[in-house]
Amino acid sequence: MNYCINPNCPKPENVETIMFCTACGSDLLLEGCYRVTRLLSDRNKPSGFGTIYEVNDGGKVKILKVLHNNHPKAIELFQQEAEVLKHLKHPGIPGVETDGYFQFPISDGTVLHCLVMEKIEGMNLEEWLKTRRLQPITERAALRWLKQLIEILHQVHQQNYFHRDIKPANIMLRPDGQLALVDFGTAREVSQTFLQKLAGQQVTGIISAGYTPMEQVNGKAVPQSDFFALGRTFVYLLTGKSPLAFPENPQTGDLIWRSDAPQISAGFADLIDYLMQPFPAKRPQNTQEICQRLQAIEQNLPPSESTTQNLYNPAISNKVNLPAETIVSNTLANSSSRKKSSGLKLLVGGGILLLGCASLIYGIQSNRNQVSSKISGEIASQSTPSQAIKSPEDLSISPVNTQPQDIDTDVNSSQKESSPNVPSPIATPGCTIEVADPQDTTLNVRSQPNKDSEKVGELPNGTKISVIKNQQGWYQINSPFNGWVAANRTRQICGR
Repeated sequence: MNYCINPNCPKPENVETIMFCTACGSDLLLEGCYRVTRLLSDRNKPSGFGTIYEVNDGGKVKILKVLHNNHPKAIELFQQEAEVLKHLKHPGIPGVETDGYFQFPISDGTVLHCLVMEKIEGMNLEEWLKTRRLQPITERAALRWLKQLIEILHQVHQQNYFHRDIKPANIMLRPDGQLALVDFGTAREVSQTFLQKLAGQQVTGIISAGYTPMEQVNGKAVPQSDFFALGRTFVYLLTGKSPLAFPENPQTGDLIWRSDAPQISAGFADLIDYLMQPFPAKRPQNTQEICQRLQAIEQNLPPSESTTQNLYNPAISNKVNLPAETIVSNTLANSSSRKKSSGLKLLVGGGILLLGCASLIYGIQSNRNQVSSKISGEIASQSTPSQAIKSPEDLSISPVNTQPQDIDTDVNSSQKESSPNVPSPIATPGCTIEVADPQDTTLNVRSQPNKDSEKVGELPNGTKISVIKNQQGWYQINSPFNGWVAANRTRQICGR
């Protein structure tokens, strides 16, 4: 489909092969290269200052923002976003080409201001948390996300900009678990002119209730205003509640929220409070300071992935293996005890026949040794390397049994049971394997089957994966992308 971006067009949908809108005559090939294929926002309820479309640029899908408000301040902010994004190069920031901003005249003479940028796949964190019924995230997930956002903000602040509108709705979660900061329409450059304005008069105020600090409400935003909004964002993610739902301490102005986030450590809660200090001078002064605090908090966390790598099959540590020699020894001891008991009875009952009894005992002992040798040979044959358990999946927790013929039965019966966190073989027909990390909302995907290899992405719980190999507690996957995941963080689902 070709979509006409004229806001007054009565019938904007057109077939793909034509060059001009059949209803209003507007160009359908923008700037000679962009074809609008889909409307992403409501034409009657524009997003921000305008409407958002999906466009095709030579086979690559991008986003087109069209400004419908011709107020000079709206145009200034729109052009400002284009200029900021041209200078910021980071995977967590939408990319804009040097010619991404352009003006497009429509049939009635009106000029539309347009901006083409990279499309960030996924959903924003506000939608994401609502989709999961406002279930708070874990501390480990919060630390991972906060580190990502601080890295993005470091790039923004290093280029002498600050965002001024950080909130869950402006943070996108990609399918691979990486975050991106969007909507730079309110971003501001920290220039000498700005500092002079800040000292003498108000700067344009951008307000998002619950996330905007007081100095920004008063038109005096500074780079540390981003830290306040970031702290409020994590209050929402860690509690599942809007910051407006919590009271403030009347003496200090601190938000009273900690009791609704019992899953996090005191050190991490202290950092969030530090970000949200009422006065900018009492907040972290730069991103490096926050990174240092994050590293200290991570070092004090209980180990997760590093300690669970050896627990991919709990049976390994609980399995009791008796060597064949022990079983033979016990069998001989029991046999010897029974034989000696019989010999004593004979000696007591026939004291006058000592020589005969001695001969009898000697014969019995000789026969017993032959029987023991036979038993030892049979048990040893049950424990030869060719019969040994060869993989972690074959091991199980089972009681010690001195009857060799029962050992295989116990192993087979235990394999019929399953647990969400015990790795199963590659999915059987009619079954699927999905991410089921009991300790986190997402699962790391590694480049190699070990925890120290490069992380290539993350998968949210419930994501179906295609397993092509099982190696020492790790699954090699080729869908939704290639990599290795810890097998004990998955489960096999059958019969759905």
